Amino acid sequence: MICQREWLHRRKEEEKDFYAYDSIFLKISVMFVLVALILIMILIFGTPDDNILIGIVVLLAIAGGITLVVVVRSYFRKPTFKLLENVIIQKLNAFFKVENEYYNNFGYRWEIEPEFYWLELVNTNYSARDQTEKENLPKISKMKVEMEAAAEEEK
Repeated sequence: MICQREWLHRRKEEEKDFYAYDSIFLKISVMFVLVALILIMILIFGTPDDNILIGIVVLLAIAGGITLVVVVRSYFRKPTFKLLENVIIQKLNAFFKVENEYYNNFGYRWEIEPEFYWLELVNTNYSARDQTEKENLPKISKMKVEMEAAAEEEK
């Protein structure tokens, strides 16, 4: 469930349009250029006027400035995504921390290997070392008897 939720969150972040406002500014810039072109046509085919020439220069300067700002912003601004694996590991660690607080009341705890290669629910009242010692006790006793018998034969 945690992995699925984080994957969906990551996919939404990847599909999000980080340059939505940039396209609006570029459209405004193109409109300024088109108005400047219309004014150039009026200047060429109509009556020459210094005010029209100043308007053309101002509109082209504004359009160029807007375009330059958009290009610089898009060059330096990059979306930053968290590594999905690291986010999932953090969420799982938090989840198992809460689970261990609950299970400790019953004498159990989750043992988690690094990067969640495996999980193990361990009884804290009964350790694996005790089990190994109990299993090996008959073997040790048998070996002890055999060693004593071998020592007596040598005498």
